[in-house]
Amino acid sequence: NNDIAEIDILDLAFPASTDAAKLAEGVNHPAPDKMTVVFATYQSIQVIADAQKQHDFPEFDLIICDEAHRTTGATLAGDDESNFVKVHD
Repeated sequence: NNDIAEIDILDLAFPASTDAAKLAEGVNHPAPDKMTVVFATYQSIQVIADAQKQHDFPEFDLIICDEAHRTTGATLAGDDESNFVKVHD
């Protein structure tokens, strides 16, 4: 019955960042015996996309989306792509 996690910002392997290069630098040097977990908001997903396109940030094996129903849908020609739809790229 103790669901409170004892975790602190200091427990993170590297600090939160909205800089694509810094993000890729941290993730591209994984410890061989560790799993890399990335948390992102839909609003910051462009940083992930930039890290993948420009800095060899790896593809994800699994993505879990809160409010996944928002990720469905199409982007019409001439419209900007929604941050919610970008997760499929």
